[in-house]
Amino acid sequence: MLVLYTLKLAWFTVLAVWRFKKTTIAILISILLDIWSPAYYLAEGLYYEARDEPFLGKVAITNVIFNRIRDGRFANSVRGVLHDGRERGRFCDFSYYCDGRPDNPWKHHYSQWGKWVVVKLISWPLLVYGYSRLDITGGALYYKRHDVNSSWFNTMIKKGKMVKTRRFGAHQFYR
Repeated sequence: MLVLYTLKLAWFTVLAVWRFKKTTIAILISILLDIWSPAYYLAEGLYYEARDEPFLGKVAITNVIFNRIRDGRFANSVRGVLHDGRERGRFCDFSYYCDGRPDNPWKHHYSQWGKWVVVKLISWPLLVYGYSRLDITGGALYYKRHDVNSSWFNTMIKKGKMVKTRRFGAHQFYR
């Protein structure tokens, strides 16, 4: 009887270790795949550009990214749009990428980690939404915070090259 009990316990232990290893391997693979996925880059962009915005603000930023992907003047991927500029030796369109600070949200203060996790969780549905062509910004290709004064934006608006389409949260959207 003791032998049977020992064999059952040993089998259960082997099975538990195998399941743990399998789960751990699956988690590690998903993390590695996520780092190079469009959803990761979308989450990174949303975190740095709209982490304190309401949900519609995040949706609007997603719209701008996908409007740029569809427009021939910008890169054709989420990563390409967000990192555009630095590779070509000019100013970045998304300032977080060229500000000289680490682009890894886990290196920020721990009080911001919850926002990173939330943005990561909504990045997959927003990625699907972005590909769906539903646009709440009215075709905007640009945006800026309403409390930031940009001479480039002001010049383009005065010349009539940019038209304000909408405002969500702290951002104004232009096409």
